Amino acid sequence: MSTGRTKYYDPQQKRLVSIPTRILTALKPKIVRISIGENFTTLKMAPEWFKHDDHDEALKNIVYPKNISENQQRTFDTVARFRAVVNQPNNNFRQKSLNISENNTETLIIALDDFVQEFGGELSFTTEDVAFDQAADRTACGIANLSSAHLLATDYIPTAKFSFLVDLDYQRDLARSGETMQNFVLEFSNAIADFLTCPKNYVRVISVEKPNKTRRKTKVNFGLTTPDPEETEQLVETLKVDLCMFFVREV
Repeated sequence: MSTGRTKYYDPQQKRLVSIPTRILTALKPKIVRISIGENFTTLKMAPEWFKHDDHDEALKNIVYPKNISENQQRTFDTVARFRAVVNQPNNNFRQKSLNISENNTETLIIALDDFVQEFGGELSFTTEDVAFDQAADRTACGIANLSSAHLLATDYIPTAKFSFLVDLDYQRDLARSGETMQNFVLEFSNAIADFLTCPKNYVRVISVEKPNKTRRKTKVNFGLTTPDPEETEQLVETLKVDLCMFFVREV
């Protein structure tokens, strides 16, 4: 585990503060999946209390049917993850193909995944009990279930999306290792939440990228969601007008 320290500008204290990198490293379960590319990183964040399925393990050695498109692969990825959760981890779809029928559970999974895609989401599986109360708060944290699907369908809990430029070089400072990128993402989202004095789970980084025409900068794309649309609007205005944040990393 890293023994270094990370510095960032704390908006509440109005000064640079230094904290052990291991503190950020310990929060890594909030990032449930990350894909770091040469110029672009995508990721999924979820609350610590949500037991997310192991996406990479479920798709290990997956075999797709012949002649399917890249978009069609998502359907098979979702079914493979479902099979892994229900202890039927056969992800060779040439040996065990999809059985599309009215009473087949995998057909329902595919339909639910198509529904979730309409709202920019992804179907997740867990073996933990997810309470049906506080639906709005859980949806604001990025976790919706059948009891809160109507909140998505009516756009009752919108997500405000932002893109910030920070004074860090994407390749040299961030993409050099998985730990460096994950620590930065957690540092960034936690700092935004602290500045707005809102729960940390309401802020989720979506992607990190190298801008095309701006040298030695990194663009961070993130979303802000709260259970109350009016509160979201107020926080959006705060970010637009008042936020002045700088990140400095010891190398």
